[in-house]
Amino acid sequence: KSYTDLHNGFLGLFLTQSLVLIVTESVKIAVGRPRPDFLDRCLSLYDNAYEGTPLHLLSDPPNMLSTSSICTRQDLLRDGYKSFPSGHSSFSFGGLGYLAMYLAGKLHLFDERGHIYKSLVVLAPLIVAALIATSRVADYRHHWQDVTVGSFIGSVFAVFAYRQYYPSLGSVKSDCPFSPRVKEELLPIADLRSHLHSHNNPDRYRDDDNENDHSGLINTGDSVDHGAPGAAGPSVGFSQFFRRDRTDETLIGNSNGANGQPKKANGTNTDANLIPV
Repeated sequence: KSYTDLHNGFLGLFLTQSLVLIVTESVKIAVGRPRPDFLDRCLSLYDNAYEGTPLHLLSDPPNMLSTSSICTRQDLLRDGYKSFPSGHSSFSFGGLGYLAMYLAGKLHLFDERGHIYKSLVVLAPLIVAALIATSRVADYRHHWQDVTVGSFIGSVFAVFAYRQYYPSLGSVKSDCPFSPRVKEELLPIADLRSHLHSHNNPDRYRDDDNENDHSGLINTGDSVDHGAPGAAGPSVGFSQFFRRDRTDETLIGNSNGANGQPKKANGTNTDANLIPV
């Protein structure tokens, strides 16, 4: 159980951060919003040219207007176009938000018992994530809209990834991870597949003298007992099935008489002549 919990926990965290990384970086490149400190990132060639010059003697660079070619740090300038959304906010709320949900599930936060310490433990990672996001506005790296959207992206993917590997927080088994994957032949659906395979087998229409052969049975529309799980094949109720005889085309019930021979109906060649069983 502990190995499964550890395995699912890291898978969920990896899924969260992977989705956050892909979406955040894609939106940053597509939008290209300048950061609040964009102009200061240029570090122009003329920044130190007029140092110590009186204000009335200052003038603009040659040709008045300039391109980004006058900037000395092109790498900082390119990063200045990646303000929206905030990567720090999305990653912090993605990872720490996932941790908060993990702790809430382990502690059964919503068990309606009102333990305040559980709430404090769960809120601690969220408070740290909020402080990280707020600091990006305080140091002029992001606008407040960037931080808000980034926090939303991280929170959404944290919830999405957590629910892939753990039940809802309101479940009585919120502390238990989902069961690991097992081989198909060990699943109950394997019985259904073998049952469907037998119905798709052409040999079921074969008519021979072996009364124990159920492959040629005709369903009259009543319910069928498919047998217990794990059985080799479906358990057939003989009162609901009949087999067509190849000699006189009368229907013979799947039950034997006293002498061990199959009972036959007396009458015309019709499906209504059914042997009582």
